[in-house]
Amino acid sequence: MDKTRDRMKRLIPMLNFTPPCEISASILFRAYEEAAMINGADLLVDGGYTAI
Repeated sequence: MDKTRDRMKRLIPMLNFTPPCEISASILFRAYEEAAMINGADLLVDGGYTAI
């Protein structure tokens, strides 16, 4: 299991998995009224994985 986890981490530019608190923070951000004008956009919380 640790080998697989380490291999997966090396694929992420930030070299770490996104902690659950950062994922929940991004969900809460989208729920705020201040973010009401953000429409049709993806908010990627993946440590830069999709940027490569």
